[in-house]
Amino acid sequence: EAPAAAPAPAAAAATDQIPLPALQESDPFIRDKFGALSADPLMTTWLKGTGLARTLAVVVENSARGLSPSKHLRVLAPMGKFKVMRQGTRVYIDPTNYDRFDAIAMAAAAIDPAAAGKLYSAIKPLLQVAYDELGNNEPIDRAVERAISGLAGAPIVDTDIRVELDDAGIGYRFEDPSLENMSGAQKQLIRMGPRN
Repeated sequence: EAPAAAPAPAAAAATDQIPLPALQESDPFIRDKFGALSADPLMTTWLKGTGLARTLAVVVENSARGLSPSKHLRVLAPMGKFKVMRQGTRVYIDPTNYDRFDAIAMAAAAIDPAAAGKLYSAIKPLLQVAYDELGNNEPIDRAVERAISGLAGAPIVDTDIRVELDDAGIGYRFEDPSLENMSGAQKQLIRMGPRN
């Protein structure tokens, strides 16, 4: 029988260097480690919350299932209302609407990917506990991979996007079925605009 593969040296070293707290006591730890990734005001605002590791786990789970995780990230919600513009009988997303998401995109861009990857490797056991609490029976890495793959499948639409009132008449949906049939997570990304 072949011996089990050793963990990658970088991941093992990162995990060994950071002793992890219990999940229920992890907020100060998460604040410290994530705060070191970025001083962006949105990151600082998010880090004032509680249950941070659990929130990260549920955001990963939602995104992996194609659901928009926005209800778990309300503190990061853009200001203002969704805007549309009319051209005759046609309704389009107003391009100025995308400006509402600039702060979110800038906050994400301010994070060094290599440092974020090292931190993820280091805190993965903690996130796994939170992910397991949700009733999942798989490594959280698989969910992260599905989430990233799904989001990467969202097209960058750099033309005006037509929308129409939904069946309830209180919100808008994409008129193009190829966009409307995308996952909730993908549609949320499209609504942020091509620049973001």
